[in-house]
Amino acid sequence: YGPSLPPPAAASGCLPLRRHRGDRAPVLLVPGSGSLPAQEFSWNYEPAVTQAGIPWCAVTLPESANGDIQVAGE
Repeated sequence: YGPSLPPPAAASGCLPLRRHRGDRAPVLLVPGSGSLPAQEFSWNYEPAVTQAGIPWCAVTLPESANGDIQVAGE
């Protein structure tokens, strides 16, 4: 009973999360309330994990996590 949501990979803008190079699990970057991934991570975590060769994915929560927490969790 809530709004129809896109599949998780579509919502995150990421391909399905999977292990790369066999030994590295991807890092999921989730911004805090009121923020977007680019604001939170483009200057710190994204370059750091990329440089370390760690796969990553960032999720954009509906209404920047300021709306219904159940919808954001889904």
